[in-house]
Amino acid sequence: MVRQVRSSLKKNNVLDAKEEEQKFFEYLTKEIQARRNRTLITSVKNVTGIPTTRNYANSIATIVYDIHILGDYETNNTSALPSISDIEYDLLERGFKRLLADNGQSSRLQQIRQEFDAAVRVGRGRINKERAKNLIEAVQKFLPQILNELFKNTLNRKGITIVES
Repeated sequence: MVRQVRSSLKKNNVLDAKEEEQKFFEYLTKEIQARRNRTLITSVKNVTGIPTTRNYANSIATIVYDIHILGDYETNNTSALPSISDIEYDLLERGFKRLLADNGQSSRLQQIRQEFDAAVRVGRGRINKERAKNLIEAVQKFLPQILNELFKNTLNRKGITIVES
């Protein structure tokens, strides 16, 4: 996308192309991404019944989005993807850390968090494709447990049953 924007600005002889490029990407990240985030969060809330209180729906939306990006690492076109480290950070800090914020957590949730953190650490130092696969597998294993622990009744009211592996 960066190459395309630069090429377009150059073709159109824009005087201060660097400034225009910066304005465009600021707009893109602030306006468009914010709108997409709100849409995804609303969808999570409406489909699952998981509330926005304590950023729960936001956390689930972050996890869904990050898993989608990690899945793109299975393709050959990965140059435009964010770095695995950035995705992992987002997944952990804005996804799981918020979801598992220590608000009188059960010992079961504390145990799940420790096991999840350990599973994520195992993937570090591997090639991107393997690291992405490891993160996806960790989410597949631990997210159902967390959802059942925190939202089993809420999900059941929406007709959603989470099966743990």
